[in-house]
Amino acid sequence: MPMLLPNVSGSALSRVITYCWRSLEIQSKLPVLVDVVAEEVVGEGDLEAEKATKQERKEFEAEFLKDESNEDVKELILAVNYLNIKELLDFLC
Repeated sequence: MPMLLPNVSGSALSRVITYCWRSLEIQSKLPVLVDVVAEEVVGEGDLEAEKATKQERKEFEAEFLKDESNEDVKELILAVNYLNIKELLDFLC
């Protein structure tokens, strides 16, 4: 059964889904931190992986908005707000 999203255009929804999928892919590359008696154990390789992942996210986000007009970004913000996707809303605003 289709879900109606009256305040979200198809193009904005497509961009939101693209962002969310790519964000999850990037986030999955972050190392899992181990909690040992309330202390996180982080290896040097983990810090490098986190740094590389943050850089990849930064590059993706720059590319994500590269060809968007102001009107497209406004439509995207309205869609993200309606869908209540905080991470993307924080990025856009």
